[in-house]
Amino acid sequence: MKQIREFIAFYIVLFLLFCLSCATHYNDKENDKEMEKLIKIREVKINEYIRHAKEKLSSAEDVELLDIMVAEGDISNALDLSPNLEQKKEIVILQNKITKIRLKYEKEDNKRRKEAEERDKKRAIEEMREKQIKEKETPGTPSYRQEYVKNHHALSKRTKNDILKGLIRIGMTKEQATASWGRPQDINRSVGSWGVHEQWIYGEFPHSTYVYFDNGKLTSWQD
Repeated sequence: MKQIREFIAFYIVLFLLFCLSCATHYNDKENDKEMEKLIKIREVKINEYIRHAKEKLSSAEDVELLDIMVAEGDISNALDLSPNLEQKKEIVILQNKITKIRLKYEKEDNKRRKEAEERDKKRAIEEMREKQIKEKETPGTPSYRQEYVKNHHALSKRTKNDILKGLIRIGMTKEQATASWGRPQDINRSVGSWGVHEQWIYGEFPHSTYVYFDNGKLTSWQD
């Protein structure tokens, strides 16, 4: 029953995220359409204004200067050449609306960017925590060695140092060797009247190291 509730909750969260994504996409498309419409209207107004300005300008030099400004995209100064304040006001209003939409875009983009950065940051922290937890639980890693030595006060100073450095030494127990080197890739075991003989294999052939234990004590190893 608990698993079913978790399953349903998971898909509800997915559905809500999907709806949020669709709503954001819809708003972006609406903003795009509005901006395109305003830009087209502004361009028409500017063209009308320039045509009107050319008719009103008194000298050919001013007309030529107006053409240069328009060609270079210097619309702001080009508008100042005409006395038609009403048309200029309409263009400025349109420009302000376009600027407002662009600022809204930038604000929303910055918000989404910050949210994405926060998610990435939280994910990185979680991954780091998971890695640290995994290292503490995995024999042979530096974190595991430190925890092992910390929790085994009866170990000799020499054994503690060996484990912290990732070394093995004759006389170590299987547990101590595992703490230092980690779990072997394979174990071969022989049982006889003498007791239990084990061969631990670390690494892949032909670069394997063989560690030997007799009755739970490390007796030798072979590179």
